[in-house]
Amino acid sequence: FGHKSPCRNKIQPPVVSIGLFYRERYGYLSALNDFSRETRSLANLPDLETRLVEMVKGALHSTNVCLLSKTSADTDFSLIASVGLSDPPRYLSLAQTCPLIRCMSNNFAILSPDRFEIDPILQNMSSIHRRKLAILDAALFVPIIASRGELSGLMSIGANLRNRPYTVEDRQLVSNLAGQIGMALENARLYRDAFRSRENLEMWLNSMPDCVMIVDREKTVRFTNIACKQQLGIEVGSRSFIEGEREDESPFGESNANRYRKLIDGKEYEIARAPLTNPGGSQSVVYVMRDISERIKAAEDRKKWEEQTRMNSHLASIGEMASGIAHEINNPLTAVLGYAELLNEERIPPEIKENVTMIQEGARRVADIVQRLLVFARQREPQRQPVDLNQIIATTLQLRKYELRTSNIEIVTDLDNQLPYTVADGGQIQQVLLNLIINAEIAIKSSQNTGKVLITSEYGRGIIRISVKDDGPGIPTEIKQRIFDPFFTTRETGQGTGLGLSICHGIVSEHGGTIYVADSDYGGAEFVLELPITEDEGPAQVEVFEDNPLRSRKRAKILVVDDEEAVRSLFETILEPEGHSVDTSSNGADALRRIHERDYDLILLDIKMPGMNGFEFYKRVEALNGNLQKSIIIVTGDVMDPITKTLIEQSGAAYVTKPFRTDHVRRRIRAILDS
Repeated sequence: FGHKSPCRNKIQPPVVSIGLFYRERYGYLSALNDFSRETRSLANLPDLETRLVEMVKGALHSTNVCLLSKTSADTDFSLIASVGLSDPPRYLSLAQTCPLIRCMSNNFAILSPDRFEIDPILQNMSSIHRRKLAILDAALFVPIIASRGELSGLMSIGANLRNRPYTVEDRQLVSNLAGQIGMALENARLYRDAFRSRENLEMWLNSMPDCVMIVDREKTVRFTNIACKQQLGIEVGSRSFIEGEREDESPFGESNANRYRKLIDGKEYEIARAPLTNPGGSQSVVYVMRDISERIKAAEDRKKWEEQTRMNSHLASIGEMASGIAHEINNPLTAVLGYAELLNEERIPPEIKENVTMIQEGARRVADIVQRLLVFARQREPQRQPVDLNQIIATTLQLRKYELRTSNIEIVTDLDNQLPYTVADGGQIQQVLLNLIINAEIAIKSSQNTGKVLITSEYGRGIIRISVKDDGPGIPTEIKQRIFDPFFTTRETGQGTGLGLSICHGIVSEHGGTIYVADSDYGGAEFVLELPITEDEGPAQVEVFEDNPLRSRKRAKILVVDDEEAVRSLFETILEPEGHSVDTSSNGADALRRIHERDYDLILLDIKMPGMNGFEFYKRVEALNGNLQKSIIIVTGDVMDPITKTLIEQSGAAYVTKPFRTDHVRRRIRAILDS
């Protein structure tokens, strides 16, 4: 039994070499595992590139590692990260025509610098490319392959710190690392591009003034832009406020993209919605909401402005027409009214006197219509002074007291006792109020036997507001827009001219105010008059005529210049019984000739005449005889005509308006002659 086992004589492998082999193999596997784990955790591309070269250097115990990569499909291979170089270059690139790049693109093999003198392709490398590669100080060049099977980069690895060549296991590890590097870089770039796209999309959505919201099927908000958060206060994760959509109107589906309007927090929004397919295949809805409240208000304001402009333009054109009509009517009307007055002063039988009185009343009625036309045309400048609008309301009601009482119409007033004074033309404001009261009276009488009219006054924010309401039939909606149009009336023929409310509109506009029809809670129509509270502009200049029979009756030579024969004849009839010597002329040129031939004490001058008008005649007389020019009385039916107004303002000349009362003319002439 003392025999030794034969195996004791065999040669045993060195224990140290076997341990080193397994430790290095374990180190390779551990490095590969750590590398894979770390590359998955890095999403930032620059950080990933730096970390990649550091991990490869550590895994292989290399002096340096450099990474070159393409930024896009058609660009050169540029140095993007390096570690271990004593003097790393700021910029280094290899063109796709470089022999090393061409060689790697063909066989994807790991190359060492000693192949430069063996491989036919690498032997033809230019000195420029050799100098660039020398900077990398590489012992190995490792290709990096993209998922599409093409060269996307290369890695240069310096010498081993242990001063030994790289083994087959080293090269296998490098090859595996290169594959992971390619995938890591590609994934990082895809993530970067997707993140940039998302950032750009969010930046674009956040720059929009419209609200954008994405909602899933459970009506949970998944995205909102800045405008949506600021305007509507909607946050991601909250429930959608878009409610009321019927099941058969589900927003999911390509055919259900649509637009509609919705009132949100008191504002009108125009909403466009469309289905959105998510990357996972689920569906959401994107809502784009635009606040159109201001646009609607602007459209309404524009419509009102257009209507106001149209009305003002219409009023201006009618005003010009009214001015011409007034001038044409005033001349013959002056003769009719004047001769009727003279005839009524004579001793005539009662039955004839009654007929003459009817002529006078008819003529005065026509004169009143003409005057209303001129007021409508804004031909009379308002006489502004501080007025108490409550007092004007009371006075106006007194004027209609009898008619209202006999028509069984009750007047109810609710006037603010603290109403401030404002500067206005009291007569014109009274005309507006009288017109509104008469309109309410007529409306009530046309539909019922009795009724009420409520008049209120109040003020606030610098505005005095007067309301006239009635319990009549009201104003039909279809005519409210035309109610202030000139010559528009709903009354029967002969019962109205259609100028009343147009005149009211013109008067109130002159005062800087507004007049409009409101929705009445009193049963019938409601007109609202708003006037600004303005300060005193100074005392109004009121023309006063004195009728003093004790004044002297100086006999004078008077020249009447008027193109209307009836008016010239009327002046002769009025003035000659007073003892005056009267000459007449139908035009300015003939009147100038008469002035050269005879001295006159006073001239009655019409303004609108063919040929030389009254303004030109006045200037000619001023140059000839300054004293005579001061004794000119302007006779016109259009005091606010631009020519007439300019003449009166510049000269301060006295004037008489057509049609005139005969006693008015006598008093005016006496005042001029006595002065």
